[in-house]
Amino acid sequence: MPKTGRNDPCPCGSGKKYKHCCLEKDQADELAPAIAQRVALQAQKANQAAQRKDYQTELLESQAALQESQALDAASNAVVDLVHAGRLDEAEQAARELLVRYPEVHDGYDRLGMVHEARGQFREAADCYRKVIEFTRANPEDYDAGFVDSFLELIVKLEASVPRQNVRSTTSTAPLDENSSASRPTPARIASGPATRGSSLHAM
Repeated sequence: MPKTGRNDPCPCGSGKKYKHCCLEKDQADELAPAIAQRVALQAQKANQAAQRKDYQTELLESQAALQESQALDAASNAVVDLVHAGRLDEAEQAARELLVRYPEVHDGYDRLGMVHEARGQFREAADCYRKVIEFTRANPEDYDAGFVDSFLELIVKLEASVPRQNVRSTTSTAPLDENSSASRPTPARIASGPATRGSSLHAM
């Protein structure tokens, strides 16, 4: 079918010239598929760019969380090393810094309890371990089922030792017995996601 000229009568039968009648509509209909394809391509490119941006953001957040977790591990384990070295004043200061820097994990209370235990301050140690239990029960999804039990058993042993506290040396170099928290393996904490800060307990 021959193409209608601009000055030809419009095929619609209106009697008007084609350019004054249906020309623009027919041109729009011809261009519609190309325009739709271009819009779809632009949307696809925008979606891909957004996905790349989201991935880069997630990657940066994961890297930051991993670095924070590693810093927590190092700070928490440093307290254990200080306790084993008998440097209990420094260990206490480091444990209290853990409480300030990382209030969203239990490590500060755990390590402070270890310091009190090493000094023979069993009542204070038991109080710290109770705070660990409170924290754990408030965040059950982050911990193994048996985590609380290990601290409950430790509290029982410490409370049984309280009447004998006066006969035990309470100097800063008091040795740890075989049931002390610094010599026990720390129960594993369940990983809560990709590199969340304090998502695991720290090997001692």
